[in-house]
Amino acid sequence: MSYFFNIFLIASFIFSCKQKVENSSSTDKNLYSQNGVAGTAQFLEAREVLASRCFKCHQHAAWSNYEESDFIAAGLVVPADTVNSSIVYKNQIMGGNMPLGGYPALTSDQVNKLIIWVSGISP
Repeated sequence: MSYFFNIFLIASFIFSCKQKVENSSSTDKNLYSQNGVAGTAQFLEAREVLASRCFKCHQHAAWSNYEESDFIAAGLVVPADTVNSSIVYKNQIMGGNMPLGGYPALTSDQVNKLIIWVSGISP
């Protein structure tokens, strides 16, 4: 009985070592999903800001369906470059004019989430 138990333990150990480990500190973009859109934790936090403050006016651009790569492809984000990423520099708090229509400016915390996201994208 002990022999089979030892073989079971060894087999379990070997099998568990081959599995991919996923945890909360991983940056695997497939670990996180929000409303069917996958991305890093930083992207999804920034996306929450965009959803609450930008999607209403920018629905024509289909931003609500964008993943990180779509924002890059559209030229709204330059990886690791907040100075040239219009999604950051066009905000009032950064000297831009967004949002238009008398809506209040994004808070510094909201803009900071955008900055953290863009800064963390690998060029």
